Amino acid sequence: MPAQERFVAAWRKYLDSVILQSERRTNAYICTVENYLASRRDNIGVYPSIALLEVCLEVDIPQEVMEHPAVASLTEYTSYLITLYNVSRCCLQFHVES
Repeated sequence: MPAQERFVAAWRKYLDSVILQSERRTNAYICTVENYLASRRDNIGVYPSIALLEVCLEVDIPQEVMEHPAVASLTEYTSYLITLYNVSRCCLQFHVES
């Protein structure tokens, strides 16, 4: 899968997650912590950002490299760390403002 196709797929997944988040807010749905973090990992924007970086740098990393367990894990953990940082910053900001 070329870099542009990976970007489109990542962007679709991101938009689907944003739509789900919007529907949950509209319906006053309260997620479990696990559901919230899973959803937030998808709509934090890491996956489309990584794919866009590949497009902007004009590199076309082979799909088998992107699907390699080490690369897939690094991407997932990057998203998870950014999500945890973002959530913790929001919680700290809320605590300070309260």
